[in-house]
Amino acid sequence: VQFSSAQDTQLQPLGSLSGHGPKVTTCSISSDGRWLASGGHDRKILIWSIPERALKYTIDAASSEGHSGLITSVRFTADDRLILGTASYDTTVRIWDLTLLTGSITSAGETESEKTVMIAPGSLKPLQILKGHSAAVKAVDFCAGAGNNHCVSFDAEGELRVWDFISGQCERSFRITTKQMYSSSSMRCHPQNPSFVVVSVGTTLYTVQINDLQSQPRAIHTTHSKNIVALDWAPQGQFLVCVWDTTQQGTPTSGTTGSTTAMATTWRVFASQQTQRVSSCAFVKSIPGNSTSTSTSTTSTSTSSSSSSSAMTATGVVYGEYEKISVWNLKTARGYMGGRGPIAELQAHPGGAVSALACSPSVVDGEHVLVLASASSYRDGVLKLWKISG
Repeated sequence: VQFSSAQDTQLQPLGSLSGHGPKVTTCSISSDGRWLASGGHDRKILIWSIPERALKYTIDAASSEGHSGLITSVRFTADDRLILGTASYDTTVRIWDLTLLTGSITSAGETESEKTVMIAPGSLKPLQILKGHSAAVKAVDFCAGAGNNHCVSFDAEGELRVWDFISGQCERSFRITTKQMYSSSSMRCHPQNPSFVVVSVGTTLYTVQINDLQSQPRAIHTTHSKNIVALDWAPQGQFLVCVWDTTQQGTPTSGTTGSTTAMATTWRVFASQQTQRVSSCAFVKSIPGNSTSTSTSTTSTSTSSSSSSSAMTATGVVYGEYEKISVWNLKTARGYMGGRGPIAELQAHPGGAVSALACSPSVVDGEHVLVLASASSYRDGVLKLWKISG
């Protein structure tokens, strides 16, 4: 498997998004590249328009039956439904249908612009409130497949729950670990196989076949020496990137991709990169044939959601550290440009760690671009949008 060609990759700022209180912990981009959701310690979920680079709606406990605890995870479905899942320290998962925010698309010559509808505070209510966890919910994600009505959640006591998010019923649960978890953990559903889930607990990855009631979680012991704090799948599911919170001198890996065959029956380290401290990661995802990262105006206002799930490919990895973001083109196992290391955007978030990253093709100012959203653990609560070029 070969990633993008070895050429300079740069992050160009598209805008800063202010609206959160201190410490944004999570963010996610919708499948069409139009919407960004974010959450953090202020217990609010903010919905942003990426083309407009503007806040469109605030979900909070007072007006929208939002969470009463800090937000740990936000995730959009991968299909064309604008459905968002959110998880919180309040032990619940909430499902939101955001289609009220969708506006009209109007043409202006060869360039089209998207307009969104401003709706009154309190107009959005949860589609479902999923209750049953007895501890803080660490992560939520949706099972693959167009129209699939199942999501998965994972809590601080090691319980993994599988839900029908339309009926609100928990259909099955798995005990991943019996130890109370005080450190960060992550959980992601496979992007192609709706029954395959991977969870991180400490330095160990666990894989679960959630549709097999006789299946037991399988432990994969990694070479990480500190807790794994973030995971992301390549769009086709053949690679998994995971990062851990601290590296020591001489330690072989800080971001590791595991190559999977037959739904992770075989795992091996494909490539690694050593840094000082890593807090977030995401695959750089693009659609072959789209003129992303160019200055050519286009006539399409959004990435097709049907193609985004099936035709999207990984062209590299981005990871966040203290204050900076690095873009890593995995041309060879040695890393970027024969081992020179990733291109870093220094001072991306001054004063704080880059706590979350999300990447998607989008259209901004009539241009197909690869958009990266980054969140900061600093007290200013700012998110930033970047164009990945090169």
